[in-house]
Order: sequence, then structure tokens, then C-alpha cells
Amino acid sequence: FDALLKNLTEKKSPPTVWINNAGIALPKGFSQTTAAEFDNVFRVNFDGVVKGTRAALTVMEPRLMGTIVNVASVSGHLPSPF
Repeated sequence: FDALLKNLTEKKSPPTVWINNAGIALPKGFSQTTAAEFDNVFRVNFDGVVKGTRAALTVMEPRLMGTIVNVASVSGHLPSPF
């Protein structure tokens, strides 16, 4: 994220809209999921949003402008075995 923002800021302009839109899932039940697999899902689905938001805020807050959008798939609204 930091490299992307640096590149945008230096070559174009700082973003005024930032969209966090990444997520992964595993097609198996919780008890069949290893700790490493669960950690990877959590890193992408949760940490990705947190790190993306923090990075975007570094260029938005000083300018007192910007919009951050967090996108979830239908998986964010429906129960699943995982």
C-alpha cells in the first residue's frame, strides 16, 4: 500500500477515493481448516482493510478530504461453514 500511494502521489496525485475490495474464502469447514489457512484468510480479509485504510489516511488526513469505501461480497451477509 505504501509503495502504491507513494507512486500515485509522486506521478499523479494523492487519491481522493480509496476502495478496499479484497477477500478470500476457503471451500471447507472450520474444523478442516488449518491454523495457517485461517490466519491467511484473516490477514487478507481483515488486515487488508485495516492496512489499506491506514495507508490511505496518511494522504487523506493532511488534506482534510477523501472517501474510503469498504466492499464486502455476499459472503459478508450470509453464514457459511467456514
